[in-house]
Amino acid sequence: MQVPGAAHKYLPVFAVLALFGIYNIYKSLGSIPEPRSNTGLFELQNKLKPKRFKVLALGGTRTEAINLPHPTHSFTHILGFPPRNILVSSVTSTESNPLCVTDHKLNKWNADVILIEFPFTGAEMLSKNVESAVKGMEVLINQLRARYPKAIFIYIHIYSLQSTLVHRTDGLTPLDRSSFSHQDDYVWGGKGFKINEELINDMGRIMNAIGGFVYALPRTPDMTDVAYYFDEDWHHLTQEAHNEIAEGILKILVTATASYERGDAVGKVDASLVCSDE
Repeated sequence: MQVPGAAHKYLPVFAVLALFGIYNIYKSLGSIPEPRSNTGLFELQNKLKPKRFKVLALGGTRTEAINLPHPTHSFTHILGFPPRNILVSSVTSTESNPLCVTDHKLNKWNADVILIEFPFTGAEMLSKNVESAVKGMEVLINQLRARYPKAIFIYIHIYSLQSTLVHRTDGLTPLDRSSFSHQDDYVWGGKGFKINEELINDMGRIMNAIGGFVYALPRTPDMTDVAYYFDEDWHHLTQEAHNEIAEGILKILVTATASYERGDAVGKVDASLVCSDE
């Protein structure tokens, strides 16, 4: 039985949330990330009771939160699932495969919730064959759906300032300049921005086909309003962004799990999609 709902119901969130403007920035102190509000995350966690679920999170270095003090600061852990119930695996590409998962545990893991981030949205978006990677992602997702027929799938769309901005005067992206200018000098546009727009539509279509969901990090007309989501490299995420994403995912899960029935994994993902170190 597929999870009720479809991706297209959640795609408007991208536009609606963009209207809210800048949120207050919260700093994370100690080893536990501070939520964006005192009630939002905690109330959602209590409704979800996340201890009963196992999670498979696939993505890039932002899903892994490599720029933050500890992996527990990432959105995958802020959701409230016990660490032992979370498997985070990188998605990358090789010379022979446009897209593969690096962790060999993939075919040994049973999952209730599958979180997916498209990993090539920074510098790679301007150099890689994104269309080929999307096709590879579709193959992977379809095989994951066959393996986890009852799991809840959520695609997490995270753009990058590195590839979706152009300079007001010379039209160059931040990556094409010798150094980043002041953020006020940039506007949305360029090749990467167009690819990003196509990407969320393609991933929304893929999620819709398997009964999955889409969460998109908010984006406002003025990039300065969302600049605080990004670290100094304009690609990796700040703690505030991870908190924002976690809250958005929890809102989807609270609804999606209302009628959820756990099921066992069936079969295996094709070996060609697992670029493991075994």
